Amino acid sequence: MRIVLFVVLSWFVVVAHAGKHEAFQKEITWMLSLDADGKIESLQAVDSDYLPEVRAQIEPIVRNWHFTPGKINGHPAPTETTLWVTVSFEAESTNSAHYQARIASASTGPRYQHVVAPHYPEAAQHAHSEGEVVLWITFDAEGHITSAKNYPEMSADHVSPMLVDAATDAVKKWTFRTETVAGHGVASEALVPFCFKIASGECHWKPRPNKRSFHSGDAVALSSVVGLDTGETRQLP
Repeated sequence: MRIVLFVVLSWFVVVAHAGKHEAFQKEITWMLSLDADGKIESLQAVDSDYLPEVRAQIEPIVRNWHFTPGKINGHPAPTETTLWVTVSFEAESTNSAHYQARIASASTGPRYQHVVAPHYPEAAQHAHSEGEVVLWITFDAEGHITSAKNYPEMSADHVSPMLVDAATDAVKKWTFRTETVAGHGVASEALVPFCFKIASGECHWKPRPNKRSFHSGDAVALSSVVGLDTGETRQLP
C-alpha cells in the first residue's frame, strides 16, 4: 500500500492565497531517484516555479528522509518514483498575511504524464445530470491504460451512465509516468475523480483510501514500490 507519512514540523512563510485567514493546503511534487540502499540520488522538482520559497525549505528536510527502494527478485534495486509532499498553511492571526506552514503528509507512486479532459455530454447537460465520477484504472509498465471502470464506492449515488462513459472515454487516452525499478517500469493502478457541474460549484468526494488531496482530474495512485522509514521522521523538530 502507499506509504503516507505525517510529520509535525512548522515554519513561518508569506504565501499568496485568495481566501486569507483560512487554513488551506498545497502539494509540492518531485521526481525522486533512489539507489539500491535507498539513498537519494536525484530530487528533481516538478514545476519548480510553484511555491519556490516553500519548496526550498522543504527540500533539505526531504533529503534527510530514509526510503526503501523497490526490489527485483527480492533484492533492493535503484528506483525512480514521484514524491508528493502536502503542506498545510494556517494564518498566524486573524489580520496577518503570514502563515504558519507544516508538512502534513508525504507519499510516493506513479503519476499521470498525459491527460485528456472529458467532454460534458450535451444530453447530460440538458437532463441536468451532474455529480462526481470516480474511475478505478489500471495501467501497464509503459504507462498505457489497460482498464477503466466506475468505482461506485466513491462516485455519486445514481450517477448518470452518460457521465461515466464521458469520463471513461477521456481517461483511456491518458498515459502515466510509471515507477521504475532497475530501469523497468512497474504496472499499477489509480483512482481518478471527475467533477461534472453545470453551474459553478464544488464536488464533495466520499472518503477515500488515501490522504492526498482529491481534485477533479487528478490521479491518485493506490500503491507504490517505495517505502519510507517513519522511525527517522519522528525525530524531526
